[in-house]
Amino acid sequence: MLSSVGLLLAVGLAIALECQQLTRTAQFVDTRYPASASIPAAPGTVSSVDAPPGHGNLSSAGMQLSWSPPVWKSGFQWHYRWSDPRGSGTYIRAITGEEIADGVPRYVMRTENRNIYWSKADLAWLMEQVNGEIETQAVPEYRKFVWPLEPGKTWLARYQWAHPGEHKTEERTRRHRVAALESVQVPAGTYQALRVVVMDAAGKKVSEYWYAPEARWLVKERLYTPGGVRDRELIYVSLWPKAAAR
Repeated sequence: MLSSVGLLLAVGLAIALECQQLTRTAQFVDTRYPASASIPAAPGTVSSVDAPPGHGNLSSAGMQLSWSPPVWKSGFQWHYRWSDPRGSGTYIRAITGEEIADGVPRYVMRTENRNIYWSKADLAWLMEQVNGEIETQAVPEYRKFVWPLEPGKTWLARYQWAHPGEHKTEERTRRHRVAALESVQVPAGTYQALRVVVMDAAGKKVSEYWYAPEARWLVKERLYTPGGVRDRELIYVSLWPKAAAR
């Protein structure tokens, strides 16, 4: 009889201690994380505040939803290699400055003796000059991108392509589709890039290019020409001086 009573007392004491411990644990949790506050994110979690420059909105789960135009600075460089059925080679594209023409702020990109002009607001292609003379231009500007850039997005660009030196003009229609966000490996490294597919008015594929927010420009490009396919890949990038977040 006495042993039964002792056993019941021991069980009761254990239950009481467990309830006390649970009460303390509940008080600790309620004090540290009040019901009206959000629980702090774990270290390494990406937030919209900490998004790298040139990036756009993030979902609540930290997944990228869209990308805004990158900021370019004088001194930025992208080194490429190219190859096609006729040969191969390398070249460098560098941002040499900014200017305003006809009220439009634009970036100046340099490749040897060629200047390429891009709209600062949306990276629309404006024209190319060789030794100070206009070689080709677009009227209105060719909208190579429509921001925010995101998988599944489509847009139509119509413009007049002109080659003043050869007295050539051509009405162009280009249909764009952001096919996917892909992991792309090039000599410069592995990047998460948005693949844009470009078709002409007849539905023929004209080009594909991979825009990587981390590189702030194209890491890969494929042109479909009458002479065959030309591939371009990034072999080195230098983003210095550092651009401000946007």
